[in-house]
Amino acid sequence: MIHVARIALLTLALLALLTPFRTPPASARDTRNPAAAAWVQPEPSAGQSSVIIYFDSPPVLNAVSGTTRAERRASLVRLLHARADAAQAQLRGELAKLQSQGRALSYTVLWGINAIALTADAATIQLISRAPGVARVTQNASFSARLEPLAPPSLDALDATENLKAIKADQLWLQYNLTGKDIVVAILDTGVKADHPDLATKYRGGTNSWFDPYGQHATPADQAGTSRSGHGTEVMGLIVGGDASGTYSIGVAPDAKWIAAKIFDDSGTATTAKIHEAMQWLLDPNMDKSGTDVPDIVNNSWDLETSGCNLEFAPDIQLLLAADILPIFAAGNSGYNPSSDLSPANNPGAFAIGAVDNDGNELGLSSRGPNSCAGNPDTFPSLVAPGNQVFTAALPPANNHTATGTSFAAPQVAGGLALLLQAFRSTSVDMQRNALIASATDLGDIGPDSTFGAGMLNLLDAYTMLKDGTVPTSTPSPSPSPSPSTTTTTTTTTTTTTTTATATTATPTPTQAYVFLPLTVR
Repeated sequence: MIHVARIALLTLALLALLTPFRTPPASARDTRNPAAAAWVQPEPSAGQSSVIIYFDSPPVLNAVSGTTRAERRASLVRLLHARADAAQAQLRGELAKLQSQGRALSYTVLWGINAIALTADAATIQLISRAPGVARVTQNASFSARLEPLAPPSLDALDATENLKAIKADQLWLQYNLTGKDIVVAILDTGVKADHPDLATKYRGGTNSWFDPYGQHATPADQAGTSRSGHGTEVMGLIVGGDASGTYSIGVAPDAKWIAAKIFDDSGTATTAKIHEAMQWLLDPNMDKSGTDVPDIVNNSWDLETSGCNLEFAPDIQLLLAADILPIFAAGNSGYNPSSDLSPANNPGAFAIGAVDNDGNELGLSSRGPNSCAGNPDTFPSLVAPGNQVFTAALPPANNHTATGTSFAAPQVAGGLALLLQAFRSTSVDMQRNALIASATDLGDIGPDSTFGAGMLNLLDAYTMLKDGTVPTSTPSPSPSPSPSTTTTTTTTTTTTTTTATATTATPTPTQAYVFLPLTVR
């Protein structure tokens, strides 16, 4: 209970904001995952708590305007800022006063989702929860990086290029000279070792290419505790890794550029608020609302801690889609059983990637469906890519080794999409999704299923479909997946678009820089 004496200490201006307390709606009180749990008032002696305050949010996506992609992205960011400013202006002023009084330790404006991350004492949080326009208050949950190696890294008897051949990246390199040039790929991960020989020249650089919401590193670094420092470097190696550390290229798109947000701190812990902050950074890295430096692709090789549907990051995913960015997620490594899907990969709009071996055989650890969240047009996973002992970048002294898991299947899809976008720059996010799914090589049972999704990533067929204008406008749907509270029947429709994407493919040359050379490292 809040003591009356403590309430009296709050400013009169804040008291004027109060309306009768509204209990958060049931959807905000999903406690199956700590990231979705409603804030519960602690004892007065508990000190300060960290919460996220969500405001009533009128829709803005329908108001986005602009002719070019950059103009639409700029419009989106301006609308999101305006919505947050209108809803939060008065409370922000009071929070500044409370901060000077020591009642609020810190706060961060999450303009993308119209929220404020706040650390304050219990009485202050309870009072703010009653302010006009406040929709709900949730815990700012923290969780550890579940990124432990699933198989011992190896340097023995390895053909480093088999995974890239399996997805037919070599065909786009050699036939069409597509290497990801002029495409920018972002990751949300443990960080990246920027001076790695296979990654250093691929960094976009400048003040708009690195974001550490914890403020621990002003320049790119990859540290997340003793066990999983280097995870982001491994992921990035599979997207843009070059051939500087050997005689081959380890990444799918070796001429693409990278940027990164470090969503895990140096101890390997992440918080809900910091991930939201990183997600909104993707929409406006240089914070000028211009829409000109937004990444083309985002890879997320992380998940929350339990299976089931948690929609904490669903608004962020929808904003990425509105910015014409396909949010690629690792499906997770909780497989072996049905219904092992994880959030946010199972959220509506997320593109979930499972893992197989180079021959397309099932990898038991890969999470599988059916999808626990309603509203996603894909199976869970959406499709699969090689994720068993794939060769990639590593922290020194090794610089390269193998890695296993869906964390390393997803970045190959991100890199593959960079190849396709180099050729078909204006491809919409819906067409990107449909091209990848419709072109996948079917595995397992005929049609989409909850183990392989649509099948194995097939970049050559995806390219051909985009070039020929045969990408379906909708993709085959799986059997209905249960939502947390309802079951929705999905109708399957598949038609063919008559729009032909315009390719900007360069002519292959005899001096192709990136070639496949079998390599055995001992």
